[in-house]
Amino acid sequence: MKRIVMKSRVIFTQRKDGKVLKTFVFEKGKPYDVDDAVAANPFIKERTASVEAVKKEASKKAKAEVVAEEREAEDDKSASNS
Repeated sequence: MKRIVMKSRVIFTQRKDGKVLKTFVFEKGKPYDVDDAVAANPFIKERTASVEAVKKEASKKAKAEVVAEEREAEDDKSASNS
């Protein structure tokens, strides 16, 4: 997955073997999470202001574990600074 931001408003129709798969409407300056194939398309690349890699969303349990670990790390920093 990629997060892209467009330079201007873009309407993009993704096709495969002449058949329309999906039509995208991208507004200027708004971030959009898209598949790598969409972000790699030359038409999109030409009009993209920024691209960044995005990890696929983890399960709720995994997210909770990451948040808990971050809180522990912050608590450890606060304790060592005191």
